[in-house]
Amino acid sequence: MFLEKILKLKREEILLEQKRAPLALIKEQIADKNPSRSLIEKLQEDGVSIIAELKKASPSLGIICEDYFPEKIARIYEENGASAV
Repeated sequence: MFLEKILKLKREEILLEQKRAPLALIKEQIADKNPSRSLIEKLQEDGVSIIAELKKASPSLGIICEDYFPEKIARIYEENGASAV
């Protein structure tokens, strides 16, 4: 009964979101963004390849980064030569 109530509410939320942002609109917005890049191609380039990780917290250490802004951090990693983030 409880799970059925959650499912009903979630389905209603999804319907509202689909009306607010139809799939065609989302696809249009995505098309305007940067093209996707191939991880395999990047890792096959000559030289050292670095895969950087974004992590606000870890199970063993807890919070690693208080001021966590993933887009900003990813941009810094990319600007400094990370092959992938």
